[in-house]
Amino acid sequence: MHAVRDGIRNGRIGSQLPRLMSDAGLVDVAFQGRAARFTHSFFHRLLDGHLGRAQEEGRLDGVEVVEWWRALDTSESRGQFTAALAGLITSGAVPISSSA
Repeated sequence: MHAVRDGIRNGRIGSQLPRLMSDAGLVDVAFQGRAARFTHSFFHRLLDGHLGRAQEEGRLDGVEVVEWWRALDTSESRGQFTAALAGLITSGAVPISSSA
């Protein structure tokens, strides 16, 4: 999973957004953590591109990727596959100007 996170331009932006939004002058900044559960086929579609780029950039060995998917494929065939990713939903409001 580190290879996927490292392949995202800013894989830690979610944890930085509340501060960045406050620094930009937004008010009522809030964030909520969420987890999304994925099927095996969707997880494959979600990660294949990231893992392929990690291999091209030399961050992952192709054998490691094949072995990793093989273990997940086995879990899926046994009805034991579970995958979820956590994310943050961040919101804020532009302050209402009192001089309007």
